[in-house]
Amino acid sequence: MKQHMCGGSDTVEKKTNFNTTFINNIEPLTGNEDDVDEWFNQYDRIAFANGWSREEKGRKLPVWLKDKALNTWYDTPQET
Repeated sequence: MKQHMCGGSDTVEKKTNFNTTFINNIEPLTGNEDDVDEWFNQYDRIAFANGWSREEKGRKLPVWLKDKALNTWYDTPQET
């Protein structure tokens, strides 16, 4: 996946338990979107802005999934 350096101006910042800022401006992926590639581009921008590693991106992905997308993720064998 590509990492992008630009982001939208509607960024929401949240404080975490570790006094670090978490940048989040993405709606959950439901599996009904017209442009899943654009959703993943937004996810990549958020991951880049938050300094997430590839492993962190994978661990955090299910947080933004719901409905059909979340069911598909759970039905897909995960690497261990």
